[in-house]
Amino acid sequence: TGLGAMPNIKKLSGSDNYSNWKFGMEMFLIAEDLWAVVQGTETNPRKDAKARSTICLMVDESLYPMVRSQQTAKDVWAKLESNYESKGLCRRLSLLKQLFSLELKQFSTIEEYLNRILSISQQLVSINAGLDDEFVGVVMLKGLGDEYQPMIMALESSGAKITSDSVRTLLSQHEKPKYGDDKAL
Repeated sequence: TGLGAMPNIKKLSGSDNYSNWKFGMEMFLIAEDLWAVVQGTETNPRKDAKARSTICLMVDESLYPMVRSQQTAKDVWAKLESNYESKGLCRRLSLLKQLFSLELKQFSTIEEYLNRILSISQQLVSINAGLDDEFVGVVMLKGLGDEYQPMIMALESSGAKITSDSVRTLLSQHEKPKYGDDKAL
């Protein structure tokens, strides 16, 4: 019958996009009723072949040698996970460095800034780095420029619990145009 619709997910190219690729693929495989064979909780040769081919077609050709010899969807998934989801100290330190170095001025919009923080935070959570949501909210506030200090001080004095969602909501209410943008809000 041919291939069904392929997911609109950027192909896996390495550790840089592994976390987002993994999430997107998991959601696609769940939607296609193939996730159970990837997890190994269902044995169905037809579904396994479909899941394996879907996963393999969603990796860059340079990664084919890594997955080519894997016989099942579960094996392919495990191979990719073992190569790109390092849980070691070096990976944790690298992600924390990235997280702490982020500043709003590096991004075109607040949304891009917040999404990058959330992406790195999710990667840290996936390697069991023990990140809580209040910490993520504080990191979001840390990278804001001086023009946001009054807002941060007001938040602190309000006594409200800081969460990533509360910071996102607050920032969306206070979004300023990008430097040099002549448009009014």
